[in-house]
Amino acid sequence: KNAKILISDGCSGSTITQDFIRRILSAHGFNILKSSYESFNLNLRKNPFLETALKQIKGKPRRSDSQILAYKLLYNHSISKGQTLVNKISPIAFSTHWKVLEKMGVDYVYMSRRNALDICVCSVRDCILGGPEIGYPVFGNNGTKTDLCFKRRKSGEKIQALFKEGGAKKCMQKIQNKSKRWTKNFLSEALRRNIDTSSLFYHDLFAFEYTPDEKIFQDSFLAWKSFIAPLVEQVNGTIILDILRPAQNTLPPLASHRDVIYNFEQVEKELMEDESLQEFIRY
Repeated sequence: KNAKILISDGCSGSTITQDFIRRILSAHGFNILKSSYESFNLNLRKNPFLETALKQIKGKPRRSDSQILAYKLLYNHSISKGQTLVNKISPIAFSTHWKVLEKMGVDYVYMSRRNALDICVCSVRDCILGGPEIGYPVFGNNGTKTDLCFKRRKSGEKIQALFKEGGAKKCMQKIQNKSKRWTKNFLSEALRRNIDTSSLFYHDLFAFEYTPDEKIFQDSFLAWKSFIAPLVEQVNGTIILDILRPAQNTLPPLASHRDVIYNFEQVEKELMEDESLQEFIRY
């Protein structure tokens, strides 16, 4: 099959996950097409075939029609070059186009982040989520609102999330409900249609990067073997070990939420009042 898809939302660790997927597939003999990690997006920089797709659609094109046609053109391009297309797609986009994608013969896996507070903090800082009910990104030194959004990752500035009263709780509940609902539907539909796929959390895959603990490394290794299996006909465990081992214990512990939330004390107090959300606070 000439296309492999990672289904994942923003701020779920999808970029590094796709990076490892590409490396593992390459080591298994796949010739990976050099393309954007988000080539399903309606963005000329991420899919050069979008302009062609827009010209082929008569009248005013719907977003979903442009999206899938541009992807088909990129997919056909990968086939003509004898290469494999690897990219990320959001759960919403996948839900819209899964029938077409399955007819094309794509393989896919699903990955999400377990800690809902991490997703909300990242989403507010990147301007993916926010607004008057949730919050907005601010400079950590003075609390001034910023519009750096995704560019903050390379800016060198300390950008924090400032949550409105009740904003963090509202965001987390929204994330949790969406994740539970989509994961359940995704896996039940895959089972019903006898589709070989997998669904894992980011932390299960990458816990090994934050510790020298060998048991945690082995747990991550087994998680990766399970996760990558739907994309590879026969998984070579040695290849996965060789790719994971150099990254073991290379990252510092995850930052305390006190360091990334401007009004941490307020958020902490609100979340401590809800037993189902307390566990997500990291000190």
